[in-house]
Amino acid sequence: SNSAMPAATQDDDEEDLLEEWVAGPGGTFVKAREASAPQLRPPTARARVRTHRSRLWLICSSVATVMFAYQVSGIAGRAARMVTAGPPCSAHDETAVRIGLLGAAKIAPFGLLHPSRRLSCAVRVVAVGARDVARAARLAQSWGIPRHGDYASVLSSREVEAVYIPLINGLHFEWAAAALKAGKHVLIEKPLTSNAEEARALARLAASRRLVLAEAYHWRHHPIARRLREVVMSGEVGDPVHLEVTAGFPTPDLLSSWLESALGGGQPGGTRRAKMDVALGGGSFMMQGCYTISVARFLLGEPVGVLNATATEDVPGSRADAAMQATLLFRKGVSATVRSSPFIGGFNLNLQATRGSVSLTNYLFPHIYHALRVAPAGAPSRVERLYGNGETTFELQLAAFALAIREQERFPFTPADAVANMRWIDAVYESTGLGRRPSRRSP
Repeated sequence: SNSAMPAATQDDDEEDLLEEWVAGPGGTFVKAREASAPQLRPPTARARVRTHRSRLWLICSSVATVMFAYQVSGIAGRAARMVTAGPPCSAHDETAVRIGLLGAAKIAPFGLLHPSRRLSCAVRVVAVGARDVARAARLAQSWGIPRHGDYASVLSSREVEAVYIPLINGLHFEWAAAALKAGKHVLIEKPLTSNAEEARALARLAASRRLVLAEAYHWRHHPIARRLREVVMSGEVGDPVHLEVTAGFPTPDLLSSWLESALGGGQPGGTRRAKMDVALGGGSFMMQGCYTISVARFLLGEPVGVLNATATEDVPGSRADAAMQATLLFRKGVSATVRSSPFIGGFNLNLQATRGSVSLTNYLFPHIYHALRVAPAGAPSRVERLYGNGETTFELQLAAFALAIREQERFPFTPADAVANMRWIDAVYESTGLGRRPSRRSP
């Protein structure tokens, strides 16, 4: 009969063989549990839409998760380069610049020690000096630096041909001058000195000894900084009208000063943190705000005056600024507002022009992350990112310093440029009524 119950095959398992079969429609046999199972209706149009939406949400969320993970992994990888060594130099290169470190400051690993390990064929750190010789010894042991001692011992060493100076601002002039007089090239943390008079004296000394004097505004060496200036000078967004530049990161010194200012605590003659001690070239604008002056001059050229400036003292009468805002005037009526505060939210800039705008997020550490947004009027905006070969700004700066010493290339930024930076930092301080930072010794 055509309606016979189907025979079991070898693939049927034991449960299937024992299952009860019943007569089904049209003279066929079906499994009893299938016959009694409720008949499902086809999904409605609304249910199908909900299903498609769920699938679309799942796809989109998966793509977003992958993109976020990719971004984070890229940022983490670029940040890791700041503290990891590069491939070792294959041979002992006698042309490598032999650098001594003056001071065990917190910036020293980023400004010199880590970058030197990525540039092992071009730079060798051969000595470290500190006010506390025991601290210099510990640093030398940790980093494999062959010599250690005090500042003077580093400068007297014939093995040292250049120095990196990350000391407190008020000590920059004294030890940079001593290094130049000892015949050493100098890479010095920003700002160059406590005031423009000291900066001019250092520039004259370096020129007379035919030595490299370099100010460490490291951000300017990154390819995105050059690209930023290219876009501004190209005329794509028209002529500059107004620039805004911010600088702010909550360091312990700035947080302490801000709290003293907000709570009305502290005394003008009380114990001061070194970086907020006016006698040592201290203040928020000297620590971080000075970057904004370098940015404004980098993009707009030399200012012609300070329109206004206001500062918040950490303690009334201390002359130490916890926050600063100033507006500078440039040629053709262009202006720039610069702001410095521990809570300002990063190191960013925005330029309004006659036919659009340009902004750069994170100009200070662009090797980790940045976004250059170009928005021409009447055209789609775009975001550019330019990481080059992944070098950090500190790495690029140290490489440029080494090339300048070996006379292969000039250092991109001259001592005259450093003097101009200090002149406008002085002008901002004078405009607030706090006065420029004093010299500890006569230049």
